[in-house]
Amino acid sequence: MFRLAILVSALILGGNIGLLSAQAQETESETEQERIEKGVREMGLLAGYAYQCHLRTGDEDAAETVGDESLAVAEIVLEDVGSTLAFLFAGNAGFGAGTTFESENCEQAIVEWNKFVDEFFADEEDESEEASSS
Repeated sequence: MFRLAILVSALILGGNIGLLSAQAQETESETEQERIEKGVREMGLLAGYAYQCHLRTGDEDAAETVGDESLAVAEIVLEDVGSTLAFLFAGNAGFGAGTTFESENCEQAIVEWNKFVDEFFADEEDESEEASSS
């Protein structure tokens, strides 16, 4: 569950990602579940945008890495909180990869995705170390 908090806080609680901030504005009427779902959707979109941007530059290896990272995130979300949120993440990653995205935003999308991945998997490693030391 801690990794899900990282996923959501990367977008909503820790300051909105510049590319998605207009879409991610929190409203007073949203429930905690709605905020979590919105965060998962937005991070999925970001994954798709980063994937698309790498393909545009011809960097297929980097695009494949984003795809692998996205799959790993979806698997962790599935393990931690279930199929609904994992589906939201994966579905939005696919949508982001296939929808029109402005090329001038590609650098920021890639930077933000890499930042998210670094934080998300650093916390996974911390959890694994804690479990093995218990």
